[in-house]
This record gives sequence, C-alpha cells and structure tokens, in this order.
Amino acid sequence: MQPEFENSFVGKSYQYLTKRTSLKERERRIKIFKIPIDRIILDYGCGNGLDLLAFEKLGYMNVIGLDRSGHLLSHINNRFNIIQADVYNTGLKTESVEVVFVNSVLHHLEYPQTALMEIKRILVPGGELYLIEPANNMRRKFLDWVTLSTFVPRFSAFIDIRRAGLLKDDYQLYRRWLESESKFRTLLKSLGFEIKMYRKKKLSLFVKSALSGFNFYRR
Repeated sequence: MQPEFENSFVGKSYQYLTKRTSLKERERRIKIFKIPIDRIILDYGCGNGLDLLAFEKLGYMNVIGLDRSGHLLSHINNRFNIIQADVYNTGLKTESVEVVFVNSVLHHLEYPQTALMEIKRILVPGGELYLIEPANNMRRKFLDWVTLSTFVPRFSAFIDIRRAGLLKDDYQLYRRWLESESKFRTLLKSLGFEIKMYRKKKLSLFVKSALSGFNFYRR
C-alpha cells in the first residue's frame, strides 16, 4: 500500500475493514466489552467461527456458536460447541443464555427486530447483549461511495473488489440498516434492554446492553 494512500481518509478506513477479518482484530474488538470470563456466551451468527477462536484465545471456555449455514459451520474445528439453527428461531430454551454476542449479523437480516425478540427470549433476566454493527457516519458513507463507484478499478490495489460485490448483493438490507441505525437505541429500550454502552468507533457501532431483571445465574 502506497504511503500517501495508507495515510489518507479512505486508506485508514479500508485498513480498518480488512483488519476486521484478522484474529487479533477480533480479539481487540471483544476486549472492548470486558465480558466477564466465566459467562456462558452464545456467538449468534458465528459464521466460520473466527470469533469463537478469538474468544478461545482470550481464555473464554463457555462459548457456543450458532449459525444457520451448514457450509460455514463445516469450517469450524470440532472442539467448539456449535449449533445449526435459524437466527429467528434458535430452538434454545427460554432464559437459557447469560450472554449473546452478535458481530455484524443484524444488518444482513430481513427482520432484525424479530431476531432481537428471539435473543430476548433466550436471555436470562439481566442477561447481556453485546453487538457490533455498521455505524452510519460520514467515514462509512464515503468509503461505500468509493467502493461502489465506477472508478473502483483505479483503487483495485487498495480496495478489495470483493467488498463491492458483497455490498451489491446485500445492498438493500445494508442501506436499510444504516438508515434506521439512529433508531436502534430506541428499539433496544422498547424491547426491555438497558443500554450500558453505545459507542461509534471508526466504521462500527459497539453496543453493550442488559435485559431488565435480576440474573440469578450470575456468580
């Protein structure tokens, strides 16, 4: 990467996106939340298990991965506890999970509110929900414009063309998420979640919340 591009607004934004797929970056993002090490955690929409690896590296021993894609789950080492299930209907018992971790899942869903209602159902009273989703800010808008514009080939050495394809495939859901992101705090509160942290950091939104009620499972 050329120094002048690397230090530019677009360059720094793109570096942030590409680092997201590295194990160390996943560890760093998890650390932001300071999740107690002894919690039973559900990685909701775990995909190919990169966050499961990150949790393991950080010393978390009670993490379960859930995803609807058998193909993605097939890439996960069998030492991990994984469940193939739909995110709208996990099949898990009501009030059976202490912590739900969601990393870049809701903005891919047709019905994110339905997913949140399912999360609420499976969380114990006082259970915690940790979310990382795209933030609607000028940095992201500008990078999306660069990625999707006709002059992307000029930046092909710097901007991953695969991102343009992914954005186009999922563009309507992605845009709908960004347009409604400002109302997300209100949505969580309406579902009974108390916001503990709501922070925009570069291109991402980090949310820590707890379901109303006392958690008898906490030690």
